[in-house]
Amino acid sequence: MAANSKDYPNNLIRKVMNDNSMIPSQEQVDGIKKMLTLLNEEENDAISKRFFQGLTFKKISEEYGITLMQARRRVEIAVRKLRRREIRMYIDSNADNASDKL
Repeated sequence: MAANSKDYPNNLIRKVMNDNSMIPSQEQVDGIKKMLTLLNEEENDAISKRFFQGLTFKKISEEYGITLMQARRRVEIAVRKLRRREIRMYIDSNADNASDKL
């Protein structure tokens, strides 16, 4: 059963925070969307396709004209960047106070 596309930003936050049980707040969703601007265009687009549009790695690889493994790696590299401590602090904090932590 395919997940609803509304779930995808939440799935990204869970993956970045490494906590599948959490229910992300709206501030966290807004924070992750802002933090995507720190990624390069290719990484941002791959994350958007995977976690916001809900595309599979196969579909992403077809859109880019790359192998399945390259598509998976592109997404994973972007997720690793988002897992950096200062990014996680931003996502986990109130959006108003987050800019002070970076």
